[in-house]
Amino acid sequence: MSGKEQESAFRQDPNSQNHPTQHGKSDPATRCLTILFPGLGYTCDKPLLYYSAKLAEKHGFSVRRLNYTDLPANAKKDPAALKTAISSATSQSFAALDQIDWFSYDHILLIAKSIGTQIACAYLDARHLSASAILLTPLEETFRCASGADLAFHGTRDPWAPDSDAIREACRKKGIRLLEYEDANHSLETGNIDLDILHLREIMQEINTLMDTLV
Repeated sequence: MSGKEQESAFRQDPNSQNHPTQHGKSDPATRCLTILFPGLGYTCDKPLLYYSAKLAEKHGFSVRRLNYTDLPANAKKDPAALKTAISSATSQSFAALDQIDWFSYDHILLIAKSIGTQIACAYLDARHLSASAILLTPLEETFRCASGADLAFHGTRDPWAPDSDAIREACRKKGIRLLEYEDANHSLETGNIDLDILHLREIMQEINTLMDTLV
């Protein structure tokens, strides 16, 4: 991968914190990092990842946002293109993540969406690393990795993970706390705006509670 591609793999947010800030009684010298792994169309600007990043910054985590570039335009409709997209996104992510000095941080939290859950867990496996992790709408393929996670969120009408029983069983085997949302799709939305806002608030409360335990 070229230097230009490595630089583009992490998206820079001009409004984000570049270094940890103090939160509550946590030690301001503690070095904490959160990495966001987007999905194919679900970018870091969309609600689940956007507000997760805001919570991470509130807790004193530095936040890095992965960005996949030059993926096939028809990846959501063509299985072959999807395979190519995941392979490319994985390569881009690995190159960017390899630039991080993982052992310079006291706490690392990975927050991943969709194919990002598969990439995050695959990276931990490949580099023999451990980190806290949150899986937003994981795929069945995500659980083929040895690495586990702390939390997972699944919608029972997710077309990318249609076998809810398989998701439940995988989480049970790995000891992952799973929160399910009835009739929710791959964005954890039902089409009922009031209910979706309520669910988003609940999801953020769960993530906030986990972050409280890490700082």
